[in-house]
Amino acid sequence: GNSGQFQALYNQYPSAAQMEVDDPTTTKNNSAGKIPGFLLSGLYNAGGAYNLGSGGYYWSRTASSTEGAHNLFMNTINVYPTNNNYKYFGIPVRCVLR
Repeated sequence: GNSGQFQALYNQYPSAAQMEVDDPTTTKNNSAGKIPGFLLSGLYNAGGAYNLGSGGYYWSRTASSTEGAHNLFMNTINVYPTNNNYKYFGIPVRCVLR
């Protein structure tokens, strides 16, 4: 699996509705329950953007193989904290204050 941080986040916010941001034009998120504020950002591959507004992807720092890496994936219904994608996909990272 990955570093476990996505799994811990998922354990606290186990639905896409709780993970999503209410208004993607702002970083503020005042809605109770929607704390993490992830966007359904889509990904970039082979010259095009895919799943914009329907799928959110966020890289983990952990590789799953020489070709792949773990990432959090969510759609409008489900959250998958241990998803895998090819490393060459254009997937966002989420900066966190530590």
